[in-house]
Amino acid sequence: MKRVVFLCLIILIHFNLFASDDKSSLDLSLDLAYIDPFIDDILYNELTLNLDIEEDFSLRIPVNFVIPLDGNTDVKGIGGSIDVLYRPLFNGVFVSFSLVKIEYLFGVDAPLENLQYLSKLSFGFTYDIAESLYIEPSVSFFNLNGIYEESLDILKDSFNSFPSLRASLCIGYKIIDF
Repeated sequence: MKRVVFLCLIILIHFNLFASDDKSSLDLSLDLAYIDPFIDDILYNELTLNLDIEEDFSLRIPVNFVIPLDGNTDVKGIGGSIDVLYRPLFNGVFVSFSLVKIEYLFGVDAPLENLQYLSKLSFGFTYDIAESLYIEPSVSFFNLNGIYEESLDILKDSFNSFPSLRASLCIGYKIIDF
């Protein structure tokens, strides 16, 4: 099933890149919302590679790291996902959901099942600052549908305060237009 979804996604990207008159671009963004340590005892940050296929449709590959700040546990996490972003109103408002999201935990105190799966749903707005520079405030919900409740419980036990809801502020730069 995963192969069929991946193949359909590749075919969709192929046809959209070459059939559209809109310019596609490749962006890189960094999450600057460092309010997590003030709310929780972890540092959660993301670096995102964004492929704008059309004006209203994008594919994103965010890579994140999770570091506990309390010093009592020796567990860290790195994760990533493949997200689909859709702008239904053509004015910067977007909704994004993950096709797949994983968190890999490592360290002395990491659980035996160190690969955890989650789902992510995000809402936000894109502000264009310059021609190739933008900022995006957004709110993300992890495991909103409740499917991966066991994975979320393991992450909350490992990090004492893994967020189910997270606000972020990404600053991005358009690397290439094609």
